[in-house]
Amino acid sequence: MSRNGPTRPLAVLLVEDHPAEVELIRSIARDAPVAVELSVARDGEQAHRWLAGRGATAQPDLVLLDLNLPRIDGRELLARLRADPALRSIPVVVLSSSRAEHDIREAYGLGARRYIPKPRALADFVAELERLFEAWARGTAKGGVSPASPAPPPRPADRAPSDRRAGSSPAP
Repeated sequence: MSRNGPTRPLAVLLVEDHPAEVELIRSIARDAPVAVELSVARDGEQAHRWLAGRGATAQPDLVLLDLNLPRIDGRELLARLRADPALRSIPVVVLSSSRAEHDIREAYGLGARRYIPKPRALADFVAELERLFEAWARGTAKGGVSPASPAPPPRPADRAPSDRRAGSSPAP
């Protein structure tokens, strides 16, 4: 019996080009409270080929996507996935070191289910990914997608006062 119970492991495709981050996420997946089967693509082009080459029933349960990638960046990959009828239903969670509002809005606008800024503290990052894996495993074990729904992009009022410029209006 797996850590998920009698169900299959949570299939996750990690799209990340930094080897240290790949190893960190691999370690988190290995030690997660649910069984995670992690595959890795080092750039957006490799990820797109991998996903496009699989049958509809062999797609991952979840894609963890960095935005800043070589060859095809995360934004372009997300746009390609959403434009392809065979791939558009794959849930994508963006993991990025960027906390820039325009990056967050753009990721949601392109169809990301969640946007998780990479925390500066390792313990926070580990806890966030473990919660993510657990939530998605519960959703896939019930035959559904995931109970997690996309969080709305931050509104200008949610930013700290020091982030707002007098007289500026938010981007649409």
